[in-house]
Amino acid sequence: MADIEELEWTGQRVTEPVTVNVWWTSDAAEIYFMETTDRRDIGVDLRAPKSDDTGRTHHAYALVPHVQPGNVVFHYQQPSGIVAWSRVVGVPFEDELVWGARGRVAQRAGVKPYRRPGWCAPLEGPFMLPAPVTLSRLRAHEVRIRAAIESTERDITGTIYRPFQISDKQPLRATQHYLTKLPLAVVLEVPELLAAADQAGNGAAAAMSSPSLVPEAPHEGEVLGQSYVAAAEHVSTAERDPFKIDPSVIDRGVQGHAMTQNALATVLRRRGLEPRSPQGREPQYDLAWIYGDQVNVVEVKSLTVGNEERQLRLGLGQVLRYRQVLSNGPESVRAVLAVERAPSDLSWRDLCSNLDVLLCWPPDFEGL
Repeated sequence: MADIEELEWTGQRVTEPVTVNVWWTSDAAEIYFMETTDRRDIGVDLRAPKSDDTGRTHHAYALVPHVQPGNVVFHYQQPSGIVAWSRVVGVPFEDELVWGARGRVAQRAGVKPYRRPGWCAPLEGPFMLPAPVTLSRLRAHEVRIRAAIESTERDITGTIYRPFQISDKQPLRATQHYLTKLPLAVVLEVPELLAAADQAGNGAAAAMSSPSLVPEAPHEGEVLGQSYVAAAEHVSTAERDPFKIDPSVIDRGVQGHAMTQNALATVLRRRGLEPRSPQGREPQYDLAWIYGDQVNVVEVKSLTVGNEERQLRLGLGQVLRYRQVLSNGPESVRAVLAVERAPSDLSWRDLCSNLDVLLCWPPDFEGL
């Protein structure tokens, strides 16, 4: 991301506190945003500071506290292009972040990442696109994208927070702002984005007032999941009330969870098996694989001395639900609860065995 002092929205640097023009809230179909980032852990959350290094607020970050559950975020991961989408699954909350600007001004000044107040919004995802929508691919649609943006601007009073920089002097490119509003009109003009929007559900169905979408097993002829998306092991999540946000979303941001999940994926590959990640309306399991005519679906849980009992209860309930939903498909389903280490309470082995759930942990994941 560029340094905040280098960012411009309309040709003039922002020096006053930002009032966000939340123009999309009056239209249930305007649920799309775009994160522009080089983060490796896309799909965990949206995360941005409240202000720049001078203490000023800026449009580059200001949209994060205004997303709502059900909104869809497309991830423009530099330099590849739009590679995935995620769904917002909780209301934004205040948190402390370790953040550092990465632009030329910050580099010259020797600015290092430091802890500061920020905003976070939990996501479920990422759901990877079959192929990235590259910058060259977007430029192939530049005429239609430009028309869609300008049409939206004619209908809206105030800025719409463009996701792309468009001018007569140079070709289309992604804005350097962290989070922008992706107008529905633009989504409709790019086939890959429209296909992802169809997969995510239309605007009315995903609006904040609507109930959560019920997970489904793959339909006959459909392939389970997508190619495995490795969990980011070098992220940290502050301690917070686990029931203000989906606990599984929080746990995915914990290093122990990521390392356990990736270790299991490595063991499977060594055995010639293909780990899979969820997609579309499938249950949000952490990992799955198919062996013969059996689907193996996994919930991963990190464990500490203080949270072991709660984590095991949550994980068992989640994986039983995954098994129930996926059992509506053509294959038999085995439930697997993979934890960071052996539980200190050995009665959990008996309980899982009685429920026909495999309880396992690194390094060998015995029983697979």
